[in-house]
Amino acid sequence: MKFLYTIFALLILSFESLAQAPDKMSYQAVVRDLNNMLIANQSVGIRLSILQASVTGPAVYVETHMATTNINGLATLEIGSGTVVTGIFNGIDWSNGPYFLKTETDPTGGTSYSILGTSQLISVPYALHAKTAGNLIWSKNGNDAFYNDGNIGIGTSIPSSTVEIMPINNTGAAILLNAGNLSSSVAHKFRTYKASTNQHSEGEFRLYNTNKFVFANGFWPNSTDLMTIELASGNVGIGQTNTATIPINSKLQIKGGDVYIEDIAKGVIMTSPNGQCWRITVDNSGNLMTNSITCP
Repeated sequence: MKFLYTIFALLILSFESLAQAPDKMSYQAVVRDLNNMLIANQSVGIRLSILQASVTGPAVYVETHMATTNINGLATLEIGSGTVVTGIFNGIDWSNGPYFLKTETDPTGGTSYSILGTSQLISVPYALHAKTAGNLIWSKNGNDAFYNDGNIGIGTSIPSSTVEIMPINNTGAAILLNAGNLSSSVAHKFRTYKASTNQHSEGEFRLYNTNKFVFANGFWPNSTDLMTIELASGNVGIGQTNTATIPINSKLQIKGGDVYIEDIAKGVIMTSPNGQCWRITVDNSGNLMTNSITCP
């Protein structure tokens, strides 16, 4: 049986248009025998492997081809369109190189590969990485990422707000903030921003790992807590300070203000020991009035 060797391999990226690179690479190899004679007009089996990191690195993609050489011994094929052995060609992260191409050939057209050759992919396939990078909508500024070219949708392709989150596969929409090992004085924060004055002067919503929601005027630590909700007890505090650590001892606890009921037909509803509900209001002289009502 004649033994063959690949005298050279040439990788070419064929662009369908200037704006878009294909998800394949054109591969050409001139095949000769040990006497330097061309192997022309003959079927050859070829196995191509893309190795990561080194010539002996792991194969991230392997495929096989059956190719026919032309009169000049040239075999032409497209990497990415062969019979896949392992890996996903479109899934290769070209930025995580270097990568090497290993070529194995069976001159009889079978799968008894006897010719080995490995060469580094220097620059051409990284146009595929540029294609991916060119489609990214996020930009970096140091360690920060930003996007300012429209609305952002999660679970929707037509967001109507700056950020819109829709349920995916009927699993519900959620934003998960894990307090982890944060101390009781540290919180996740949602902050509003007053662009007209270019200052953080509106307020914030804080989530503590003590299971408390706090709405505040201004930004911590220069903020005033306006309302606190304790998730475990359901207690609500209005006008309380230092609510991250100080407990709220009743369902509604108010400090530094009044409770104002504007509607004269409304008041405070209380339940008597026998289960009857009473609405407490006042008359025009300020006297307390009680009316029996159906319990809410």
